Amino acid sequence: MKRLNKLKITFQPIYHTIYLNSILQIKKFVIFALINILLLIIANFIFYALGLASFLPYSLATFYMNGSQPLILLIVLEVCFFFSGILCSEFNNKTGLTIMPLISKNKLLLGKFIANLLLVIGLIGVHYMTIAFLGYYLYGGVIISNILISFGFAVLFFLALSSIVTFFSSFMKSVVPIIIIIIGLFFFGFSIIEAFMRTIAPEFEPLYSLSYISNIILYSLYPNFTSMDRVTLLGQWIFPTVEGALIMMSIFTVIFFTLANQLFKRRGF
Repeated sequence: MKRLNKLKITFQPIYHTIYLNSILQIKKFVIFALINILLLIIANFIFYALGLASFLPYSLATFYMNGSQPLILLIVLEVCFFFSGILCSEFNNKTGLTIMPLISKNKLLLGKFIANLLLVIGLIGVHYMTIAFLGYYLYGGVIISNILISFGFAVLFFLALSSIVTFFSSFMKSVVPIIIIIIGLFFFGFSIIEAFMRTIAPEFEPLYSLSYISNIILYSLYPNFTSMDRVTLLGQWIFPTVEGALIMMSIFTVIFFTLANQLFKRRGF
């Protein structure tokens, strides 16, 4: 009983943090979920509704891939809006002065991170459930295995990116600069680095680039993606191997979340 009470005392503050943060973020969740569903319906189902079924992709896998093109952009935006203020808001609003007597910094960080983690994973799940439903309705089938594989990579990509956002949030004072940095880094910074590396070492696979690694989310929707060519005729890398993506996204997640935790613990309210 004493151990159970001790565990309850330990985890109760984390549970309350998760619950309260989820309530605060629920409006964002609903907005992003509706945007995701509407984009998929407008981009795909509308052709069928208007009697233009011939404009639909020839295969279900291609339908999945085309429908998932906006997913990476949505994940980047979701991570920015859910995680950019995860730590810096505590300092700007001085909420730590009230919370700290009741909950440690580690528990506060963990509770907020888990709450946002569950919400964004839920949003990713909404995307895959929607394309699975539309695919079944339009093509009469579902490629469950590849949807699950792609979903797994999308979650890992989200974890890697969220750890970077949390890292910036641990020492920056405002949400807006963090969002600008992350969007600029992902859509421009990594591309510039990749272009530079192609000129000096074209044979070097850009596993340092999250933008490149994220391509496996789309290509893993094809049943034979492991045997597909990963380099174009011009020598440009298309997507990483399963092993390469798993290792690099795990490294990003561990390194940046560890750094964020250390900076947060050392920073005073």
